[in-house]
Amino acid sequence: MTELETAINIGPVLARELRQAGINTLEDLRSTGHLDAIRRLRAVNPGRDCANSALAIAGAIAGIRWMQIPPAERRRIIDEVNAALAE
Repeated sequence: MTELETAINIGPVLARELRQAGINTLEDLRSTGHLDAIRRLRAVNPGRDCANSALAIAGAIAGIRWMQIPPAERRRIIDEVNAALAE
């Protein structure tokens, strides 16, 4: 099992909130996916910036820095998260 803090893009605060949301390892994060992880994070911290967090999580799942996600994919992730949270 891989500690969340060792994953790229995941700092101590995000890791703590992910654990509070029931996501304890990088493997848990991968199986949860970025969209469900953001929904769960919002339940733990309603004030969390979801766009930045979604990009960080998507990058962590892919094993790359969020800035390496192609711009069109970044836009798709942000639009997907915004739409899901508006429901």
